[in-house]
Amino acid sequence: MKTFVHIIVLFIAIYWPTAILANTDCNALSGMPMYGCFADKLAASEKRVSALYRKMIGSMPQEYRELLKRSQSTWLAYRDAQCAFQFAADDPRRETPCRLQMTEERERVLKEEMTEECNGCIPYKR
Repeated sequence: MKTFVHIIVLFIAIYWPTAILANTDCNALSGMPMYGCFADKLAASEKRVSALYRKMIGSMPQEYRELLKRSQSTWLAYRDAQCAFQFAADDPRRETPCRLQMTEERERVLKEEMTEECNGCIPYKR
């Protein structure tokens, strides 16, 4: 029984902050808490994109893997450069919300790619 209680407490400790963060509107905050919120959401979104990327690499034929690697590294460079450029004359901390928005869009695109059924698409092992 003690072990079960410890597992439940550990589960809550790990997933409760994530659940709260997922429902937090960072724009409703101000100052450092707002930027911290965006940074936390960006880190979570980057983890999801990384997981999708690893799943895609592992489930696609070898001949397509280099294309995805190049696509992902080019996208990362573009995301970072675009957000740096967009806010170079402004507060550099605003790059984080920009990177979050672009990362969430990349996540959506990768998910669509993995689930899309079409002729001529990369054949994934599902």
